[in-house]
Amino acid sequence: MMKEWYLQQTPRDRIIVIVVGILVLLALLYALVWHPLTSGTETAKRNIATKQENLTFIQQAIPVLEGQSAVTGSGLDPELQKLEAFQLVNALVNRQQLQPPPDRIEPAGSDRKGARVQFSAVPFDQLVKVLAEIELYGYDITTMTITRQTKAPGAVSARFNVEPI
Repeated sequence: MMKEWYLQQTPRDRIIVIVVGILVLLALLYALVWHPLTSGTETAKRNIATKQENLTFIQQAIPVLEGQSAVTGSGLDPELQKLEAFQLVNALVNRQQLQPPPDRIEPAGSDRKGARVQFSAVPFDQLVKVLAEIELYGYDITTMTITRQTKAPGAVSARFNVEPI
C-alpha cells in the first residue's frame, strides 16, 4: 500500500519524501541516541569534578583535623570529664560562646545520663566544633536533625541527642 502510493508520486515528490524521511530519521537518532549520551556524559563529568573537589578538600583538611585532635585530645579538661551530658554540652556551648544560645538543653535517656539539645539558629562551623568536643569527652551524637537557615547565611537550626558511649 505504501509502495503503491510512493510509486504514484511524481519524481520530484519522491525526492521530497526521501529527504523528509532521512531528516526524520536523523532527528529521531539525535533525540533518542545522541542527545541522551552527550548530556549523560556531561553530567557524569560534572559529578566527577565535584567529587574530586570534595576529595581534595577532605585530603587537605585531614592534617588540620588530626593536629587539632592531637592538641585537644591530650588537653581534656578534667572538670568537664566529670559532668553529665547536659552539663557538658552547656559548658562546651558557653566555652565556644555560641550566639544565640541553645533553645533547650535537658537531660534525656532512660538513665537521664544523656542530653537533648535544640538550637533555632546557630553558626554551623561553631556547632561542628562543639559536636567534635562532645565526642572527645566520651559521648556520642545518636540522632541529629540539621536544617539550613535561609535568613542568616551559615546558620542552621539543629536538634540532637547526646548519649554516653
